[in-house]
This record gives sequence, structure tokens and C-alpha cells, in this order.
Amino acid sequence: MVTALLSAFALTSAVVLVRAERQGFQNLVYLAKPLAMISIILIAVFAWPTVSDAYRLWMLIGLGFSLLGDIALMLPRDRFLAGLSAFLVGHVAYAMAFLGRLTEFSPLPYLPFALAAVFIVVILWRHLDRLRLPVIVYAAAIAVMAGSAWAVAMATGSLSGWLAAAGASLFLFSDVVLALNRFVGEIKNSDALIVATYFPGQLLLALSVFG
Repeated sequence: MVTALLSAFALTSAVVLVRAERQGFQNLVYLAKPLAMISIILIAVFAWPTVSDAYRLWMLIGLGFSLLGDIALMLPRDRFLAGLSAFLVGHVAYAMAFLGRLTEFSPLPYLPFALAAVFIVVILWRHLDRLRLPVIVYAAAIAVMAGSAWAVAMATGSLSGWLAAAGASLFLFSDVVLALNRFVGEIKNSDALIVATYFPGQLLLALSVFG
């Protein structure tokens, strides 16, 4: 019941966020965006039974730094690099959570995401200027994170693993839309598209904590 209520609250906050951004209600944006992520964090906090205590801890670190990234990106001044750094730490934490569940390595789950990361960096390259190195590092981190999530799903076949794989994929997609919209050109309804993939992605990652 608590998980269902928190999930509903998180998704409702995400809808409110889109409406507030489009109508220019900035104070409501400042409220709705963190509330959505805090609700998702609480799902992981109260999850029981869990995959493991270590998995929950790494996921909470990832969710916590994602919240910091959200806050950095929504503030009036351009804090893109700060937000990128926070999300980078978050992706590393998620990857650590997934890698801790693997007993052997297979390159297969990583290849599609590695190719996608290279493709996106090539598209963004001439638009990045001084952000080239940070974006390359970030792209590599999210590719490893998503690949590791799919590796867990394929290796364990568990509901938790597939939730993690789906969540990581949605998170990656939202990042791609955000990057293209920021550096290449405005994408129609990008705000709704980012929110509709980012928060459900984070929600699925939080739900993967359940064992």
C-alpha cells in the first residue's frame, strides 16, 4: 500500500511538473520536481524484502545523487556541469549495484549501449566545445550502467532484474532527449518526453530494490 501511494504521488508530481513548467509557475516547479524524486527514494527506503542490503544502499546513493542533479538543473542559473556531475555519480552507484549481482561477465548486454553512446557523442561533438570530455565520460558511465542492468536481467531472469533493465533504458532515453534538445536543437514536447521517461525510469529502478 505504501509503495502504491508513493508511486502514485511521484507520478502525479511529475505531471504537475510538466504543467507548471509550461505555464511558468516556477515556484511549483521547485516543489514538484524534488517531491517526485523524494517519493521515489522513499520507495527504496521502505522496500521489503530486498535483493540485498548492499543493493539497496547503492541504489539509494544513485537516487540521492539523481535528486541533487535534478535540483542543479532546475535552478535559475545554468548549473549544467554540476547537474551532469551529480548524475554521473548516480550512474556509477547504479552500476555498482548491478555489478554486485553478477557472478560472471558477458560483453553482449553492453554492446548496444556502447554503440549508442558513441553514436550520440558523434552527433553532439561539434556542439559541445569545453564539455566534450565530461560528456564522453558521462556517456560511457550511462552505457555501463544500462548494460549492467540488462546483464542482471539476462543472468537472473528475476522481476527485479527486468525492472532495473527497463528503468535504466528509460533513464538513458530521457538523457538522450535532454542532450539533443540542449545542444543540437529544440525537440517538440521535449519537456513532457523527458519527464515521461525519466521519472518512470527512476521509479522502476527504485522498485527493483524489492527482492
